[in-house]
Amino acid sequence: AATREGQVMIGADEIQEVFGHGLKLILDAGTQHNEPSTIISLVGDQVEILRQGKGDASDLLGQA
Repeated sequence: AATREGQVMIGADEIQEVFGHGLKLILDAGTQHNEPSTIISLVGDQVEILRQGKGDASDLLGQA
């Protein structure tokens, strides 16, 4: 879930509407219900986890 000013958004369409101007990609995994999300930066040559959500995302960085 993404938040802005305390508002929880649970769908990709809501996130696109609010944050779309600053996003290059939204991966839609369906509606999520208040589960912490992981935010990943793909800027430049580095993959960086900006916010760790539920689950292990280290495999996205090539780490196990």
